[in-house]
Amino acid sequence: MRGKRNFYKKKSLIDKNLKLEKRLCPVCFSKKYSKFYKNNNYSKINTNGSIYRYKHILVICKNCNLVYSNPWLGHKNTKKLYSSSAIGSAFEQSEKAKKHFKCFKSFFPKKNCFKKNTNILEIGAATGSLLKNINIFYNLKKKNIDGIEPSRKLFEKLKNNNFFNIENKFLNQIQPSKKYDLIIMDNVLEHIEEPKKSLKKVRSLMSNKSKLYIAVPNIFKYKNNFRDPFGHTINYYENNIKYLFQTSGFKIIKLKKHYNYLNFVAKRETGLIKYNYDFKNDLKIKFQVVKNFIKKSNDYKKKIISKFNKIDKKIKLNNLKIILFGASNFALEFLDHTNLKKNILFFVDNNIIYHNKKRFGFKVFSPKKLKTSNFDKIIITSRAFSKDIRKSILNLGIPPKKIIEL
Repeated sequence: MRGKRNFYKKKSLIDKNLKLEKRLCPVCFSKKYSKFYKNNNYSKINTNGSIYRYKHILVICKNCNLVYSNPWLGHKNTKKLYSSSAIGSAFEQSEKAKKHFKCFKSFFPKKNCFKKNTNILEIGAATGSLLKNINIFYNLKKKNIDGIEPSRKLFEKLKNNNFFNIENKFLNQIQPSKKYDLIIMDNVLEHIEEPKKSLKKVRSLMSNKSKLYIAVPNIFKYKNNFRDPFGHTINYYENNIKYLFQTSGFKIIKLKKHYNYLNFVAKRETGLIKYNYDFKNDLKIKFQVVKNFIKKSNDYKKKIISKFNKIDKKIKLNNLKIILFGASNFALEFLDHTNLKKNILFFVDNNIIYHNKKRFGFKVFSPKKLKTSNFDKIIITSRAFSKDIRKSILNLGIPPKKIIEL
């Protein structure tokens, strides 16, 4: 229940001057769209503890079927948000990170796929896991592997690594003075609000022999997400991603569907490009399944909130002392629907960026602190890494009966 949002609500944490901006379709620039999904109480928290709250509205383009946020945060707010964001932990070895490398390796399966002097660039290096795995598996040299990462916090953790060079910048800040043999955008394009402009910059960093590896979430391989059934401000499917790349001067060489991703390799295309997609028929047939999923997602959200409320009552009734494992966006939602200020001891998180800092008004520690702490229950307030977190808690010798999964 939204009325329970109180104890961590500080004026300094919430940007009340947040102004959203209307926009055209980011892929085909059409003005025509229809409403697709709305969350009136959408929220995000960045690494500094700043909370963004706004109406999250997704629309679907009537021309190319792109599902995108409209209105959106705008350039200024988006830059501010990504420069102070963090996903996972530096060099994480989560199941999610392993999946990403497995997807990449399916296109480049042999250890000798790349020459020793192959120049590689990853746009949006995030935790650095993919570049680290690439360096080790293909036995490459650090001097030939570059990464850029807009998050200042992640950059600070990666800048002294032994596997690749890293710069703290956005794609539009790269000077095209160097050509790369391989450019990687692994689960990045769905976060880029002007994809055609960005692909133009990427193209300038490639020669005619260069390759571009892309991985994006596939809107038809959805999974229940409490905050947003799709999880991104731009959501692609196979036909409009092909449309985007063909109209941006690329040819997709090979495309695969792994897990909930569209993975493909593309190259620059200099010839005349032809494309012909039946977007209207896709909308009529394929997207009906997606629309049905939204209805199920709303029911799922109600069930999760009901679960939050039951946990809230049980903890207060028994006056339990609890620890929350996970100090990011899902934790924000859990706190929004509960009122457990007097019961929470502290947070723990695998992300070292948060350690010994305050988030939501509570101190965040390393999971190692669980070994020396007295508590009744530990609640996993993370969705993306819940399995990894449960495993790590059990490895610390904590009994399963003390763990609450959401």
